[in-house]
Amino acid sequence: MKKVELILKLKQLQPATRFCAILLALLGFMIMPAAAQVNSQLKYIYLSGQLTSSNTGAPIADHDIYISSDSLVNSGFGYYATAKTDVNGFYWDTLVTSTSDGLINIYLYDFDNNQILLDRYYRFVWETEYLMFADFSIFDPDANMELQANFLPQTDPLEENPLRILFKDKSIGESIKSWSWDFGDGSTSTIQDPEHTYTKSGIYMVRLTINSLPPGFEGSQTSTITKQVGAGLREFHHIGGHVFAEQFPIDIGIAYLYVYDEFDNIVLLDTTKINTELGYYTFYEVPVGKCLTKARLESGAALYGKYMPTYFRNAFDWNYAEEIEVAASDNYECDIWLRPSSGAQTGDGQIIGQISYDTSLVNRTPVPAGEIEVILLNSQGNFFTCDLSNDDGYFDFSNIPYGTYQLFPDVAGISTTPMYVTISEEKPIENDVILVIFPNEITFSVHENISDFVDKAMRLYPNPVTDQAKISVQVKKSSLMNIMITDLAGRIIYKQESQLSPGSQELILPVGNLPAGMYQVILIPEDKVLISGKFLKSN
Repeated sequence: MKKVELILKLKQLQPATRFCAILLALLGFMIMPAAAQVNSQLKYIYLSGQLTSSNTGAPIADHDIYISSDSLVNSGFGYYATAKTDVNGFYWDTLVTSTSDGLINIYLYDFDNNQILLDRYYRFVWETEYLMFADFSIFDPDANMELQANFLPQTDPLEENPLRILFKDKSIGESIKSWSWDFGDGSTSTIQDPEHTYTKSGIYMVRLTINSLPPGFEGSQTSTITKQVGAGLREFHHIGGHVFAEQFPIDIGIAYLYVYDEFDNIVLLDTTKINTELGYYTFYEVPVGKCLTKARLESGAALYGKYMPTYFRNAFDWNYAEEIEVAASDNYECDIWLRPSSGAQTGDGQIIGQISYDTSLVNRTPVPAGEIEVILLNSQGNFFTCDLSNDDGYFDFSNIPYGTYQLFPDVAGISTTPMYVTISEEKPIENDVILVIFPNEITFSVHENISDFVDKAMRLYPNPVTDQAKISVQVKKSSLMNIMITDLAGRIIYKQESQLSPGSQELILPVGNLPAGMYQVILIPEDKVLISGKFLKSN
């Protein structure tokens, strides 16, 4: 079942049942690698094309077309077949595969026995069928140069309607008197260069017949050409770019491709290795629409740990990443400049934790989240270093200086509020950090210290807030309190200090100028035991 179909059916369930089912469905997609999400069933590549004469446009019949799977790209998918063109120059083939993407080589030999090769990439997103087209044009020494119908179809560049097709007559011959068009959907025309709007997407067999009355001939001559024309079909294009660190291309890394599904959720579609001297990444056959790309260094890279995972163009948080619009053509200028560290120093501190997927409604045992990027920021929100969770979901930041840090797990499409962790000479190791990935947010917990200055519980109201946020807190003994407001990326956007006396205290924070969204309030008393809460700012 496709993910889209699954979600549509889930919407028909009762609320309680639907919530449980959605968690189970989302978990199934989260814990599987990107390739496994679309490799669970067989898929079909429907290949078709036409062989025509380059000197006249006439179809060439009874010619061999060779089709093979590229063994260097398509691991585990071997295929070889030969097709023969029919009277209209068409050939067809159906390839069955369990791979999610790959490369097909289609080639022929012209009349001088020269090989002509076309490479066609394929990618399955949510569907299990893919339309692949590969047209050839070769010189035909026996072609009729006196009269031949021919035309060129193209979408209207002045309109965004993909069902509107412009047909340009490219026929050769003297004294052509008439043009008869059959658009393959029951519509016809007698205009030389017609325009036609189809009512639904599909592949249409369009036929053009021309009539000529050359001087000196008794009666008219006729020529016909049939071509397949796609209208409103889903488009795919290639994207790529360089990944730089210290003004130079990186040596070893990984690039990620995220796309938006029909419900505007961000989904990891593909990953690719970066291991060339040019530090270049390429994603083939990306569906038209919005997407995100991200790159990071691998552990064997010369600068590993000194540069953080970065989205196109210069964001470590997907909320602030620049979207790439895959439109009418390929785009190979999606360069990523990795953001540098603020200057990592060594020390005796250590932060250890585990990240997992929430399965509380269907399973008592959490599912470890492997290969999740956990970013360590300093208290000001600057990049310090990063780590990739292992198969058991564990991450480890060892030999770091004492201080207050922010933990930021990066899962594109799921909101994250950075978690503050403090290590000191009194507590040099924090080894009980728990991060849990829910469908809509990532939560955290840690073995909590008890502050000597303030109670852990605080009341933040009203929530949502428009102008002023109020915090009610119980102070145990006099303390200088640092109060901060951060956004979801951990950036400090407001900060103040207040001297609080023992007893019940109320703090007022001006938030009227903040954009609408979710924010975190952090209270830091003198013993550095943090207290935090979230609020929603509305306009």
